[in-house]
Amino acid sequence: MYQDNYDLVVLLLDTGARYSEIANIKWSAIDLENGIINLWRPKVRNESIIYMTSRVKEILTRRYSDRVSDDHLFTNLDGQQRGYQSKGIRSAFQRAGITDFKIHDLRHTCASRLVQAGLSLYEVASILGHTDVSTTQIYAHLERKDVSAKARDVLENLHRLTQGELQ
Repeated sequence: MYQDNYDLVVLLLDTGARYSEIANIKWSAIDLENGIINLWRPKVRNESIIYMTSRVKEILTRRYSDRVSDDHLFTNLDGQQRGYQSKGIRSAFQRAGITDFKIHDLRHTCASRLVQAGLSLYEVASILGHTDVSTTQIYAHLERKDVSAKARDVLENLHRLTQGELQ
């Protein structure tokens, strides 16, 4: 059970998927050989292709070799889909001193990391499966800070180039 919770948290952090999308995912959506997850997003009724991080691929490879069912990724010992409750994950965060935690915060963390690493809001919207980029606008403040720093660097480089041309 603890391993399932850990695996679920890593998958949520590294895919940006919604809890229900990962907790209910089937093996048929996972292509280990090519490192791809074909993620159906019921909330917005679309499918996204998610490329696995190395740690997601490691988790999925381990889970595949230990699987008791060819259907769902998360199952009980009888091979039946595990009826997930995020209570265990919330409890672990509380024990770690992290209060006011919601499972959806893992999706926000992924999105924030992507924006801070330089992906545009349009790119993050695509990864999260947002059908309207305005949904992704909550991360715009992170992008603006980075964009301002990039603009400064571009202007500094242009200034250096023009100064070199004038000399």
